[in-house]
Amino acid sequence: MERLNLEHVPLDKIQPNPLNPRRNLSQDIDRLITVIKKNGWETAITCYKKDGNYIILSGHRRFEAACQMDLKAIPVYVVAPPESIEEELDRLSSVQGGKRDWTTYEWGKYLFNLSNNNYENWSMKELSYKTGKGLKVVREALKVFNYFPHQEIEDRLANDKLTITLLARIVDFINDLKIQHPTLVAELTEDLIRDSLLYKAENKKISTTQLKSDILLESADLVILKQFFRTPKMKYSEAIKLIGVDDVYVDSKLKRSLKTIQSRTTEIAQIDFNNFEDSLLLAKDLQTLQINIQLKKQEIEEFLQK
Repeated sequence: MERLNLEHVPLDKIQPNPLNPRRNLSQDIDRLITVIKKNGWETAITCYKKDGNYIILSGHRRFEAACQMDLKAIPVYVVAPPESIEEELDRLSSVQGGKRDWTTYEWGKYLFNLSNNNYENWSMKELSYKTGKGLKVVREALKVFNYFPHQEIEDRLANDKLTITLLARIVDFINDLKIQHPTLVAELTEDLIRDSLLYKAENKKISTTQLKSDILLESADLVILKQFFRTPKMKYSEAIKLIGVDDVYVDSKLKRSLKTIQSRTTEIAQIDFNNFEDSLLLAKDLQTLQINIQLKKQEIEEFLQK
């Protein structure tokens, strides 16, 4: 069992843990202050010593309450420092109520810290297993937290203005834009484009479905793209209207199938036959294809009539 040494430590010697994913320390803080004033300091916070200071492992909200109360010193359990960053993150999370009440931002920051400070080079599957989060959740959280400055997304995620999924689609969109229109990104700057897309996302002017579509990037010329990014209030649908196409998202699997049909149509038109037997075989296969096409058309028509 780890030995606990109780000390009365000056507040200016105590430092919040920089790895702590919890950001909203003020939640229900008034009630906590009232409890401390009424009952006294019933439970000490837990810290370890580093460079003459005390780094908090448990009790960030109690420390925040003490600061607001202008206390000079508080009781601290001093424990041995964690042997690794992974252990420190694990100890931080274990005292946060089992992470049950963590926000989206806190979970994302925790996954980011765990990924960027793990010396065992855990894969995303291992991170998923160790945290109990789905592989897609881990992948998208890391994509978002490795791309965006954290202060840009903290409040937006905390206030449910944006979601990790929508932010991940913004990252994908910007990466595709850099590949397809690198000169445009260089001219406008990636910061301007990112800020514009964040504003549009916050104000419901773009959606995850629209960002997954290739329509804008594939069909819009540079003039329209510049106008779209330089005008934060312009909706995605308004930009689509400028290029004269319907704002319809086509699933990537269906898109591949449509391209296959176009390719096969060209191949069929180029098929040649040299004799009577070949023509009979071709006619038979084309008849089968025609039947399948007719069945698919009927299926589509029935769906459209619903």
